[in-house]
Amino acid sequence: MLLALHVLTILTLYVAPTALGSINSPGKKIFLRTGTLLTAPRQAVESDSMPRYAIVQLRGPIHESDKAELRRCGAEPLVYIPEDAFIARVAPEKAAQLSKLPSVFWIGPYKPEYKLSPALPNSDAHGKAYVKLFAGESEVAVESAARARGLSVQKASGGLLRVQGAFSVIKELAELPEVEWIEPVPEARFFNDRAREITGVHTAWQNHGLYGTGQVVAVTDTGLSTGNIETLHPDLRGRVRIAIGLTPSGDWTDDYGHGTHVAGTIAGSGAASGAEPEARMYQNSFAGVAPEAELVIQAVKIDPLFGSPIGLPDNLNDLFFQSYVFGARIHNNSWGDIDVPYGEYNLHAAQVDEFVWNHPDMLVVFAAGNEAERMKPDVDEKGTEETAGTSIVAPGTAKNCLSVGATENYRPPSENWKGYSHLTWSVFGFANEPEASDYISDNPNGLAAFSGRGPAFDGRVKPDLVAPGTDIISTISSAAPLSHYWDVQDEHYAYLGGTSMACAVVSGAAALVREFLEKRGMSTSPSSALLRAVLAAGAEDISPGQYGAGEKQEIHPRPDFAQGWGRLNLDSLFRRSPNGAGLQTLDETVGLETGEIRRYSVYVSPNTERLVLALAWSDYPAAPEAGRALVNDLDLIVYTPTGERLLGNGRTDRLNNLELVEIKLPRRGMYTATVAARNVPFGPQPFALAVLGSPGPISVFGDLDNNGRTELSDVVLGLRVVTGTAFIKGRQKLEGEVTTAEALAETITLADVVRTLRAFLGLNPWSDEELPA
Repeated sequence: MLLALHVLTILTLYVAPTALGSINSPGKKIFLRTGTLLTAPRQAVESDSMPRYAIVQLRGPIHESDKAELRRCGAEPLVYIPEDAFIARVAPEKAAQLSKLPSVFWIGPYKPEYKLSPALPNSDAHGKAYVKLFAGESEVAVESAARARGLSVQKASGGLLRVQGAFSVIKELAELPEVEWIEPVPEARFFNDRAREITGVHTAWQNHGLYGTGQVVAVTDTGLSTGNIETLHPDLRGRVRIAIGLTPSGDWTDDYGHGTHVAGTIAGSGAASGAEPEARMYQNSFAGVAPEAELVIQAVKIDPLFGSPIGLPDNLNDLFFQSYVFGARIHNNSWGDIDVPYGEYNLHAAQVDEFVWNHPDMLVVFAAGNEAERMKPDVDEKGTEETAGTSIVAPGTAKNCLSVGATENYRPPSENWKGYSHLTWSVFGFANEPEASDYISDNPNGLAAFSGRGPAFDGRVKPDLVAPGTDIISTISSAAPLSHYWDVQDEHYAYLGGTSMACAVVSGAAALVREFLEKRGMSTSPSSALLRAVLAAGAEDISPGQYGAGEKQEIHPRPDFAQGWGRLNLDSLFRRSPNGAGLQTLDETVGLETGEIRRYSVYVSPNTERLVLALAWSDYPAAPEAGRALVNDLDLIVYTPTGERLLGNGRTDRLNNLELVEIKLPRRGMYTATVAARNVPFGPQPFALAVLGSPGPISVFGDLDNNGRTELSDVVLGLRVVTGTAFIKGRQKLEGEVTTAEALAETITLADVVRTLRAFLGLNPWSDEELPA
């Protein structure tokens, strides 16, 4: 049985560092991927004892002034390592001065053993590895050292080398000061209607006219149909902005079939199954989720011997930027690195985070992988101990991507569909109950048995969302063998299943959400963080799953390592109830530095079914040598009208860059959403907030006259509203909703006015501190 909350055990090595100071002093920790250092307060250090690269731990939390002070003392902070530490390039002649800084807690060398990925084999086996250099270092010296050791250097650019040879020799490169990290080159794999109805797509089509118009989705996959614009599958004609073959031949023919199926799920028009695109009649067809979106195709080829993609660049920044230039703002990746430890944050994952940090309006979507069928305690050929319960695959372990797992579809055997709907999970090798007798596509509240589960190696929640991923009917490639599909519906459509298909469903849905935000004036260029927050807020919690509560329970309340923040559900985002409960958003581009706080007011009307607040941010990329991936740490804190304090994700969260508070049947009144920057080593940190269940816009706390500031006039206006001598005008919302004025007239209390006064005076609105005279 698959245990949804069986947490990945991280074997932590406590190393006694060659520290500056006494181990008996009050200490801190440094979390490296190779182990945890216990540190003690620093003492003076001799200049000649400090290497070019050192770990400098600050007392924290980290402010920009701390980093500026390090630079003045000849230390350039390059890479963040939790807690409160940097790998810094140090000027040896200034090391003694550096150690005396009041902000510095500990200094120690960045040792060669810290640079080696746990995934590297402990043997003389031969293979390929990535050697990452510190920023600013030249590849020439390292390339020369590698060749001198008998290694072949296949590629060297952008501070990244790909070398081949004995792993025991490759590890020797860690002795070079220029080298930051070494890890094996991963082997990638692809992860192989009604899903629209299950996920609320029809509501977006019918009620809001959202079809993906104006949206561009990139698809990196096995190509598209015939590889000729003139002879493409009927559903994909007119949908392709540009197609690029990533192999030297430039060919983008899909002779495998996977890419065409994925592309059709995202943006197929349904023209070959009865849709009328000109009339926007897509319902009774096999159209994709966003049938009017455009596609940027980036085609790889499949190695006939090993089954791995050919053409993927070593640095994924190059892949994403190529599509970004052609207008893509959503990037679908139905593939993953299958031969690295489950949950690993590898260089590919770091590259995903790096690109999104530098291009915050690009949403990158990755499949979680189909590896759950291998969830058994074992030691693989690389000597890395795997633990039952974790099967999420990199790069879907990245912080800033949407990682997507799969639920079952709804094609029960009684409806006589083709595909695998009449089979049970035993066909995939799940021989134990309850999976063995469970039909593959009969319950979208249950996970597909193969769907990759979290957590990530450091305990982060992954996947982020789940969506239907079994017996998905989509476009067929006439250039691919029919044996590559689960089954064939007709000459134009076939069945496939996997987190690949679920990933495509979410990418199409993201295009609809992006179109909605643009059309409603909520954002002219929605950030990736905003899309993640909106999709998480609208997702449906499907716990306890299809096997119920008890011993066989597979899913626990969100956020959870099986379902993430829930199953994709657009219906809750676009539905407008009579009391005005709808979607409100905030895309904050200015960002926060350490210690800064932003407070917002959210009003809830009577009879609201639920209030959901989701905070997301695109975090600074982590270093693969770090033991925890989160760099910039924000917190979501929600105060109810009675002063109850609710934390994002239900606890103090120091791991995730997505936090959510959900209140069922919330009492009417004013809620306060606080976004606090606990620690921002690389700031400022932008963020996004999505709210479901409020009739009015998200406003600055206490700003009752809607001028963007909290002033004394707001206090006076609040008193007038409480006494019934004033109403607040000018905030009319969409037709069919109540006005904010009506909501405020019902909800503002004298206590709210006092809190507004506290905010005006620069105090915590929810503290018990007496007001100054």
